[in-house]
Amino acid sequence: MKSFLSKIFNFFKSIILIVGIIAIGFLVISILNPYEMKVWNNIIWEKMGIVDATEDTISLSEDSEFEEEYIEPFASNEDLIAITEYDGRTKRKIKITTQQGDIFIRYSSIVFVEKKNSILKLVTNKAKEYTIHERTQSLSGLFEYLDNETTFFKLKSSIINCHYIEMIESIHSSKYIVMENNKKFSLPDAKVNDLIEHLENKCF
Repeated sequence: MKSFLSKIFNFFKSIILIVGIIAIGFLVISILNPYEMKVWNNIIWEKMGIVDATEDTISLSEDSEFEEEYIEPFASNEDLIAITEYDGRTKRKIKITTQQGDIFIRYSSIVFVEKKNSILKLVTNKAKEYTIHERTQSLSGLFEYLDNETTFFKLKSSIINCHYIEMIESIHSSKYIVMENNKKFSLPDAKVNDLIEHLENKCF
C-alpha cells in the first residue's frame, strides 16, 4: 500500500515539475520575445475555442518576416536649442580677425561695419560688437572680402548689409540710410541711385 501511494506521489510530483518547467519556459519566452508569445497564445486559445485568433496577427507571423521597427520619439521643446531664425539670408560663414580674437560669423549676421579713426566696429544682428584695427584689416579690404555675398554696400566710412536697410529717410535736403536696429548713415546724393539699383538687383 505504501509503495502504491509512493508511486502516485512521485507521479504527481513529476507532473508538477514538468508543468513548472513549461511555465518557466513560457515566462522566459514572453520576456525575450513577447510578440511571438502573443501569437502562440492566440493560436492555443483558438484551438481551445476560447477566443478567435486575430487574422492580422497570424498573417504577420506566417506570411511575412515581421520585425518591429523602432521609431525614435520626437524631441520635446526642452531638448531643442535656440538658433537664429533663418529668413533666406545666407548661412555661409567667414573668418574675421578682431581685437577680441578670431570670429567665425555668417555673412547674414553682419549688419554693418563702421570706421572711426583707425578702428573698425563690426555690429551683428544680435547687437554684438567686435573691433578690428585697421592695421589688421582695412575697410576696403574687408569690403572685398564681404563683397562675395553681393548684399553689402560700401559708403565712405562704412559697409552696410542691404538686407537690414529699413528705409531711406529724407530730412530737408539730406538723406539717410536707416537700419532695422535704428542706426543711421548719411547717404550722399551721388550714392542714392547706386544704392537703389543695388537693392533692386541684389536684395529683392
